[in-house]
Parts: sequence; structure tokens; C-alpha cells
Amino acid sequence: MKRHSKCSMTPYFTKNVDQGSFEEKLIVTFSLKYQHYQRSIRNGQMERARKAIENGTAKGNAYHQNDYRRLVEKTAVTDEGEVAGNTLFSMDMKRIAEEETYDGFYALNTNLDDDPGEIVKVNHQRWQIEECFRIMKTDFETKPFFLQDDIRIKAHFLICFLALVIYRYLERDLENAISYETILDKLRTMKRPGIKYYIPKQHKKSPNLSKIKRYSNFFV
Repeated sequence: MKRHSKCSMTPYFTKNVDQGSFEEKLIVTFSLKYQHYQRSIRNGQMERARKAIENGTAKGNAYHQNDYRRLVEKTAVTDEGEVAGNTLFSMDMKRIAEEETYDGFYALNTNLDDDPGEIVKVNHQRWQIEECFRIMKTDFETKPFFLQDDIRIKAHFLICFLALVIYRYLERDLENAISYETILDKLRTMKRPGIKYYIPKQHKKSPNLSKIKRYSNFFV
């Protein structure tokens, strides 16, 4: 494995990987900023996991790798090996410690012959782009939307993107000291003057009316 480091770019390691009929290059990078980002995300997920354990809602299984429930450990036996009467839920500190070991590292395989430093440079912003899509999808709930008119659909996505831009400015001014879950939770609890919003006639009898109102209240 070769180590490369230049002042103007992220340090990286390279290793040739023989795949039989072809050869790939494994590039591993490390970034303190990415490490801080991953840990801030996990800290928010750990807080959600603790609250779920306290209020008894941590019983479900994790649906994906970013689900906070993956950090919850289920115990159905006692320390003596006896079957427990109830399933106990606690923080999975072993898994948390294992995940922290890899914070800041990013690995990619490529069969390109380009300079590894250039590949790293192009790929460097990928995690930030992925984060934007994740925030839009999970926290801003870009979809599903209950609109049919093209103008209203465009307006909906415009509001979502503007919300993301405002969030990014807040994140920058806070110097990434607070996780995005905490920022959004605080924004949702802020008091704001009442604003009247328009609900199309065809949606007034919709079973999703309460959800439509909630979206409107969040983004105005």
C-alpha cells in the first residue's frame, strides 16, 4: 500500500487489487471534517435512540444503515444465561465504538488510470452531496407530495431547496458544532407569526389533509 500526501489535497493511500480478469485500484482517504460530520450524525442518532429506549418505542428493527435503531441492543437473557421475562433495550456501545473506528475514512475502488489525487479531488464532495439528498428526503420530506399542477410542484421543490440553503447557512455560521437533527428540531419549536396558507379545493376532503397542513406549517 502506498501513502500519498500533499498539502493541497486530502491525504490518501492506494493499493492495487487483483480481481482475476482485471485489476482495480483501492483508494482510501481520511478527512477530519468527514470524521466530525459522521460523529455529529451518530450523536444525533444516539440521542434519538436514548429517547426511544426511555419512552419504550425502540422495539422495531433497523430498516437501513442510518436508522438510529441499529444502535439499540436487545437483551432477552440475564447475565447468568437464564431466559429473561422481558426483553431489555439498551445502547449498543460495542457497535458504536466499532463504527467510530472508521469515522473519517472513505474508500473507493476504481479501474481508471487517472492520477489517484485527481480522483480523490473529484470524489471529495460526494458525501456532502449525499447528505443534502438525505436531508431533503428524510427531514424535509420532499416526497410524497399531494400536488398535480406543475407550477405547484415546482413551488414545492423550490421551498424545499430554499429551506436546505437556509439550513446550510445556519450550519456554516454555527461552524458545524451542532448536528443537523438538533438544528431542525430547534427550528420546528420556534414560534412564528401566524401565516395563512392555501389548500386546493380538491385536497380539503383528502385523508392526508393533516399531513398537508403540517408540511405547510413547517416550510412557511
